[in-house]
Amino acid sequence: MMRHPFQSAPSFGHAPAIARCRRRVVASLVVACVLLVGNHRAFSETWAEKLGFPAGKRVVILHAEKAGMCDEVNGITQRMLEDGSVQSASAMVPGPWFAVFAEWQRQHPKHDIGLSLTLHHQWKNYPWRPVAPRTEVPGIVDADGFLCRNAQQFIFNAQPEEVEREILAQLQFAFKNGFRPTHLRSHQGLLFSRIDLARAYLDIARKHWIPAVVIELTEDHVERFRAEGFPLGDDLIDLIAEYPLPKIDDLQFVPDADSYQQKVEAFKELVRGLSPGITQIISQPAEESVGLRKIDDKWQQFVWDGKLLGDPEVQQFLKVEGIVFTNWKEMMQRFEGDVSRKPEEGDRDDPFEFNPQDDEPK
Repeated sequence: MMRHPFQSAPSFGHAPAIARCRRRVVASLVVACVLLVGNHRAFSETWAEKLGFPAGKRVVILHAEKAGMCDEVNGITQRMLEDGSVQSASAMVPGPWFAVFAEWQRQHPKHDIGLSLTLHHQWKNYPWRPVAPRTEVPGIVDADGFLCRNAQQFIFNAQPEEVEREILAQLQFAFKNGFRPTHLRSHQGLLFSRIDLARAYLDIARKHWIPAVVIELTEDHVERFRAEGFPLGDDLIDLIAEYPLPKIDDLQFVPDADSYQQKVEAFKELVRGLSPGITQIISQPAEESVGLRKIDDKWQQFVWDGKLLGDPEVQQFLKVEGIVFTNWKEMMQRFEGDVSRKPEEGDRDDPFEFNPQDDEPK
């Protein structure tokens, strides 16, 4: 389940206004959770079956996120891709170590590596700047010109044209560095917090034919969350339904735990509970260092994540469970193998000839 990224409401004046703002922010983040979490199936055919995997199989993408954040993340992500501990990874373009990771990716093009589109950051002592000139994206930066430091600030201030401009700037910078993303992710799901931002994000994914990490929003999902009192607008449901590229059936995170062995057991329990279909499981591997300890208080969880997926005990467990592995490269190959799914001539931009000026928001 997506963690609540903030603790208190902003100071907008009197208490009733604060309460209304808090409810709107929480409702927006719940929508993001709807798109990110869920085990129920309303349709008999999962995306695994749509893409030709055997019926009833649990198909998993073990995914390492946050490459580009620091050297402690880059190195272990590279090793895990090389030894097969993960099938997929994503990099953060505004991260200080992105260019270094992109150079490695150019030399290892076989791997499935996407972009984690990063429009805010959560590290008090490790601020990042946007890729676009800050004067062109004032709604997503603070007074010092750094990206918004919490999700709440981003949700209230972001303008869709500025978000689109920053996404395109991140794509442009990646392509200039020879980085060819196999998929796109929304860091912490924030691009699904508002319909206008979700539309900008998915339009870019479709136009450049780079699949976005999106869960199939089934009738069970909709009924379940509405029954729990969470709003889910028809416009967002329709937007997801109309999105033409492949989706996944579920998304999970490697659980936090109080010890490494507890993390192993929690991960096993998570896998046992997976429903048939394609599930992406997010991990945050990193190597321990003094620097990592200063960046994030959760450094120990990151170090355990790095150990977990390469653990022989865990790998044997996944084999015994009969887990089938895939990644976004294979998913797109299967998807495009169906001629009926291919875009019409001129319906997309070739990402290898990306020109952000052609996409500049009007």
